[in-house]
Amino acid sequence: MPDDFTHDTPEAAPSGYAFLTPVNPRTLMVTHAQSVVVPAPLAISINEARAQLRSLAPDEIDEGLQAAAVALSDAQLRTAKGEAEGRSGPVVASSRDSPAMPQTVRTVERPIRRSGVPGQRVRVVDVAQIQARLNHPNLLERRTPNERKDEEKGLRALVERGPLRTVALRRDWTARLADLEADFPHFAPAIELVAIACAAASTNRKPVRVPPMLLAGDPGLGKSLFVRRLAEVFGAPFQTISFETAETTSALLGSDRHWSNAETGMLFRSIVGGEIANPVVLLDEVDKAPSRAQYQPVNALLGLLEPASAQRATDKCAGITFDASYTVFIGTCNRLSTIPAPVLSRFRVIHIQRPTPRQAVAVARAIAKAVAQDRGADWQVARGEVIQQLAMLQSPRRMYQVLSDAATRAAMAGRRLVWVEDLCDRGDEAPNPASQLH
Repeated sequence: MPDDFTHDTPEAAPSGYAFLTPVNPRTLMVTHAQSVVVPAPLAISINEARAQLRSLAPDEIDEGLQAAAVALSDAQLRTAKGEAEGRSGPVVASSRDSPAMPQTVRTVERPIRRSGVPGQRVRVVDVAQIQARLNHPNLLERRTPNERKDEEKGLRALVERGPLRTVALRRDWTARLADLEADFPHFAPAIELVAIACAAASTNRKPVRVPPMLLAGDPGLGKSLFVRRLAEVFGAPFQTISFETAETTSALLGSDRHWSNAETGMLFRSIVGGEIANPVVLLDEVDKAPSRAQYQPVNALLGLLEPASAQRATDKCAGITFDASYTVFIGTCNRLSTIPAPVLSRFRVIHIQRPTPRQAVAVARAIAKAVAQDRGADWQVARGEVIQQLAMLQSPRRMYQVLSDAATRAAMAGRRLVWVEDLCDRGDEAPNPASQLH
């Protein structure tokens, strides 16, 4: 901290104020000669933040400085200063270089990148490794000038971004999980597993880690829609990998650099290139992965589904190791028999049953909200008999298809609300909606 914010330590701080722990501003090691007087609430926050930073590795300190409370806004200072002065009146401690304590504390000049989602910051990549790749003489071989320029620019951006990312978990995760169970009651076992992981993380004050899950059940049960909604509980990005059409492992971990169209994998782009360390990844139709492909796509899951090995995931194109162990992997399948045993053993298998009639009504309401949201803010959520008719279908996928078609008919009629007659195909003579749904 600059000298003009410091002074020789007096015997005691003025009432309502406290000293900051004297530290070297670059190393954060405790010194002995100087101290800073600020309102007591600020001193407590800053000292706690510095204590946490001192436990970090040296190459993490600079990024940690940005993420901690060392850089305080003027508004925070004014609030805390007002609290102190409200108790004891205005007090200003003198400095050896200035007659009065400054009104604000200078913030760190470099901007703090924030994802906007609460969570804990973790180290996911070694910046020194990225820098080494950037300086490697053969890094950009076999590239056109424009490709070399773009790749160099991308690597420099990653160096600037630093090693830390956020393991996202919204503060209202309990309420969101309760809403999710109300909308998808037949997924209660999966929701319980997520709730246990979130509760353990909150209790231990550690980043949340959800064990890989495999949702097994008949087609059309709403598995994909459920996973998409689950991503909202964390506030994390949602990604889908379809194994039915996958031929290689490149979708997850990138393609080899010797290919002319080589590109980084989805995990590297989402975690290292993004701000969130725990994207929610839907591994769709794992049981339909090609078994005779030259490069088995399911092989990428063997390391990624094990936290210990996922901490050292390597993108083939970037050639950079990163931590993918916080990723929320959720697979879906219709049957277990075609999934290789080593892959299957890494999942928590959860069997999803068709919703009961009562559960189907709750699912139909959730589908109605989803369709209205897809259509835009001016759409009203279907209700009443429309929900009852949809519930008769039992299949969430079929519910979505029927209601989406009905919404199109309503829009053609100039309405933003689905009526029960919209559920019928206009070309049919029978007016009974229920008869049209079977």
